[in-house]
Amino acid sequence: MQTTKRVVAGIGLILIALGLALQNYLPQNIDWWATSWLLCALLIAVYGFANKSLVVGCAGVGLTLGAADHWLHWLSLDTWSLALIGGLFGLGLHLIITKRPVRDWQGETAYQHAGASTSFDTIMSSATHYLTGDTALVNGDVIMGNVTLYFDQEVTTPVQINSDVVMGNLRIFVPADWTVVAHTDNILGSTTIAPGRPAAGQTPQLIIKGDVIMGSIVVKRN
Repeated sequence: MQTTKRVVAGIGLILIALGLALQNYLPQNIDWWATSWLLCALLIAVYGFANKSLVVGCAGVGLTLGAADHWLHWLSLDTWSLALIGGLFGLGLHLIITKRPVRDWQGETAYQHAGASTSFDTIMSSATHYLTGDTALVNGDVIMGNVTLYFDQEVTTPVQINSDVVMGNLRIFVPADWTVVAHTDNILGSTTIAPGRPAAGQTPQLIIKGDVIMGSIVVKRN
């Protein structure tokens, strides 16, 4: 929470600094009230997404669109209607991607995650993770971003990935002889596993679980 407040405060200070630096280049008749309202709406949206709150973030986007319409005049809805639409949209996304209890693979085999775990959440950005050693569990969500994971032969298997991908992309690179299984729910999204050279009857070395909503999970071979 403290980090989020610092991010919002930092963005606010940067916007103020830009305003002071550009004040001589802005039109004299600029509507400062409308401009301030637009900046506040942007801060609400940034705060919501930085704090992993889809409801606040999407409502902030609606407020931003309404504030921007002061100049654009391309929307027929008022600001508060847009904020309500954004909030309901965010609530819907929240209900869709809320974590649910994870079932054991095939409903009968439970893997003990005695090794290290890796966690990440990527929102409107990109990240790359190189996983080696005793990594056994990877938890991470990708929201409007791109994440790449690299596994090498040194990883002690099996490994389980729990990830929800919403309007983003998750690429996973694994050794060619790994057996990969995916138990994902795809809603206007896709999960693709490249063919490899796993041994017949081999226990899965990578298990992928999660939801893919208007995004993709792609498994490639090293």
